[in-house]
Amino acid sequence: MFKSEKDLVEAFKSFKTKFLMSVLKRSISRHFLIEEFDSHRGVTDVLLGTYKPYLSKKKNREVINPNWLGPLWSLKKNQTITMNEFIGFCGVSKTTAIKILQEYIKAQFFEEIGKCEYKIVNNYELIVREIVSIEAKLKNWRQALKQAQRYKRFSNFSFVLLDERFAGPARKEIDQFKSHNIGLVTMNKDGYKLQFSPKKMRFKKNETNLKINEMAYSFFRDEFSVY
Repeated sequence: MFKSEKDLVEAFKSFKTKFLMSVLKRSISRHFLIEEFDSHRGVTDVLLGTYKPYLSKKKNREVINPNWLGPLWSLKKNQTITMNEFIGFCGVSKTTAIKILQEYIKAQFFEEIGKCEYKIVNNYELIVREIVSIEAKLKNWRQALKQAQRYKRFSNFSFVLLDERFAGPARKEIDQFKSHNIGLVTMNKDGYKLQFSPKKMRFKKNETNLKINEMAYSFFRDEFSVY
């Protein structure tokens, strides 16, 4: 049916909204899709997710480099910090610190209050409600299952997506998916079939989630802006 994993993913994307609703067991409005996400534990083929309800009320702001969110998450509103303190806190050069601080200022998180002194004027907030990761393979379900397990670190749900033609062996071993709480979904030309839907997982907030959060904000800003 599908000539490549890319073709499989493209076909699946047509059903992303319906799939999300079937997994979450509720209707949804705004949601995001990120392809080829580098989690540093492998490249996730597809990330799907939903937003917290209050997002539409937030003011527009500039997008921040997803790799520069750690310090912003750690610092809190009304704190002050000097350039030298920021350099030591982040472990970066002065040139890099200046670039980061300028992004923070443009995004309305920092305000310069003196020479090389800054005040945090807004907290960085998480806008993502749920994260669903999907590892797509034409038929190598064992490898897909192994990779999908890594994505549980930053996902509420982790799935393997297979071409229906080659999904027989995986269906016969469905207990392996259940024991690892990894979902299995298959695709053919007519659509998808949810073979097993895992239980919702919790995860500790980490830098990967911050990166997803900012990429999801960028998606919202570009695709669903209501400002």
